[in-house]
Amino acid sequence: MEVRQRNQKAEKGSQHHHHLSAGEVIHETAEVTREVVEKVTEKLTCMWDELPSYLKSLKSLSYWHNESVNIYTHLLGAVFFGLLSWVLYITLEPRYPSATASDIYAFLCFFAGCLFCLGMSAFYHTICNHSYEAARWFNVLDYVGIVGLITGSFIPSVYYGFKCETALRDRYWTMVHIKLFWSENIITLNGFGFKQDGRKMTDEDLWWI
Repeated sequence: MEVRQRNQKAEKGSQHHHHLSAGEVIHETAEVTREVVEKVTEKLTCMWDELPSYLKSLKSLSYWHNESVNIYTHLLGAVFFGLLSWVLYITLEPRYPSATASDIYAFLCFFAGCLFCLGMSAFYHTICNHSYEAARWFNVLDYVGIVGLITGSFIPSVYYGFKCETALRDRYWTMVHIKLFWSENIITLNGFGFKQDGRKMTDEDLWWI
């Protein structure tokens, strides 16, 4: 009985398709295709043209948004310290002929730390809207930049503070750099700058590290 009913339905469907014109077949095919595309689109996380783009993130520098203050305070700061280092060099170098290469490198470490810290922070705040994974990766660079600034600040201060005590200076440098290296690894391994629950590390967390 069931087999007979199925055959009858198949015959009716076949008769129905025989009566369809070419235009109607094309219309039905288009409708079915549209429905399939809609279902596939709903299942996909995003379409190819909706994928986040680093270029789109960089283009956000051209308009005002909720990260603009963070971006430009760090970006302009990096430019300022870069120019300041050059101005100080061409201004002070002729005045102090007794200055050695070590003096230049000591100041260079400080300004390089400033540039690295401010530059990484500006880059992170520009890219953080790209995706969650990109935010995690570049957030660690933000905090590594802070460690870089601390390192760059310690080098000249210890160099001039213990200028006459080279052995004590070297021991102090070694102690500081070991601690900073340890802190940098903890930051990197701790969810790439994020806590286990997905929250971003705070400055207080970094202070405790």
